[in-house]
Amino acid sequence: EITTHRARFPKPIWQYKLLTVYGDNILTTEADEWKRFRRIAAPAFSEVFRYLRSGKFIIVRSTLTAPPSHFRKAQ
Repeated sequence: EITTHRARFPKPIWQYKLLTVYGDNILTTEADEWKRFRRIAAPAFSEVFRYLRSGKFIIVRSTLTAPPSHFRKAQ
């Protein structure tokens, strides 16, 4: 219920006052301002981003940038 009815569960933003030294952010805001920060931050946590950060992406990238001799057939 907390994820579907967020307005019913407001954050105690007074506990995050120390973090306002960095300006308004996703932890120190609520309501529409929070939604704006959430929308900005969401892509960083998407499936695509996790895939790009995984070792699979590094393997693919290193294969694509390997020197031509790397792709010679074994004899």
